[in-house]
Amino acid sequence: DRRRSGLLPFVFSDQASFEDYVEYALNVPMYFIVRHGQWIDMTGIPFRRYLAEGHHGNRATMEDWIQHLTTLFPEVRLKKYLEIRCIDQQPAELMLAVPALCKGIFYENDSLWAAWDLVKKWSWEERVSSYFDSHSQALGTRVRGISLLDLAKELVMIAWEGLERHNQCNAAGKNETIYLERLREEIWRGQCPAYNIVEKWMGEWNYDAKRLIEGTAYRLPEEER
Repeated sequence: DRRRSGLLPFVFSDQASFEDYVEYALNVPMYFIVRHGQWIDMTGIPFRRYLAEGHHGNRATMEDWIQHLTTLFPEVRLKKYLEIRCIDQQPAELMLAVPALCKGIFYENDSLWAAWDLVKKWSWEERVSSYFDSHSQALGTRVRGISLLDLAKELVMIAWEGLERHNQCNAAGKNETIYLERLREEIWRGQCPAYNIVEKWMGEWNYDAKRLIEGTAYRLPEEER
């Protein structure tokens, strides 16, 4: 459902605001509201219309709005925090790389601007094209002659430097760059997590969906069992 998922064009504007996200959410068709434990079908009704007109005697409440926001699935969802959905469901060995990558970029101004410099000149058409191309070409996707692999290497190093500047250390005196080590190794090999799955799918799993499900189910690392 492209009305509630994918990329949001307004977020790339220098004037982007919370109001833009609210306007977007108001125009997205609803799924449901809940009254007295009963789920009421609201399919196809934009929240803006429900807010103005109500529906079968029901008027919009803040709880309805909050529930509606949970039915939006853009790549980055605004709640009380920014939910970066595209990096969800990582294997255990890469799970802590996600917050480490985000902290290294978003919690350090120099890193934040350096990351933006990588893509700020892209047109909307280039952003959309690279987004869909990456679904099949992964890190081999190219924008303006530059591969996403090269951009990924730069992004990881930007985050690494951000964590170095924060220099929050554990009891052993190591800072949070340790959580990026595995990710950096995979990126430098030109790999992403999907490659491992594809190799097994075409190899030892022999195109068996049951093996795919079992092989990608979340499990604790061996040493934590």
